[in-house]
Amino acid sequence: VEKLYRVYINSANVVSMTMSVSVITAGPTKSLITSRSNSYGGVYTETVWNDGQVKVTDLKTGKRHPSSYAEYDLTDYNRLFGTAADYSQVELEGSLWKMAPIDETKPTLYYSSCEERIVKASQVAGDTTNVYTYAYYDEGADFPGAVSKMLIERSVYMKDASMRDYLKSDTLRATYEISIVSIKKRSVLPAKMFDLY
Repeated sequence: VEKLYRVYINSANVVSMTMSVSVITAGPTKSLITSRSNSYGGVYTETVWNDGQVKVTDLKTGKRHPSSYAEYDLTDYNRLFGTAADYSQVELEGSLWKMAPIDETKPTLYYSSCEERIVKASQVAGDTTNVYTYAYYDEGADFPGAVSKMLIERSVYMKDASMRDYLKSDTLRATYEISIVSIKKRSVLPAKMFDLY
């Protein structure tokens, strides 16, 4: 599958960045991610993920970072959810089913009976709170049920007094909006495309 993402990041008027990201996947273990942004002097990178290893290349300079191990595919959002065995308590909250995790470090999930999907997740880790909101392609799309948009709202409590003074707040808030602007099926892809060496 080939997906084209638009990523918008905004954080307390300190950072405002738009990126375009192209992702080509060949099954569940291989992906090629090309990212381009005008921020920080222009970023243009290629990331290859292949069976648990990752290689990153700066396409502006040609510099390649050494291959390393990666725990998961960077584009696999479902890894956050875990499995049904990770959740113990289910209760109705508003119009959504709230599923509490057994392990408190895991996210709380919110399931929509109408959409038959997880539409929201929230997670607290130390001083950071993340809320993920998902939208999906409908049944009339080429890829029904695939994620079409993800919004991440992150709040970080600032322990440093000078940073709180700078931000005029005790919390740094960041919003990441990830939209899939196109998605299409690709024919068989050459193995060389996912080469790590």
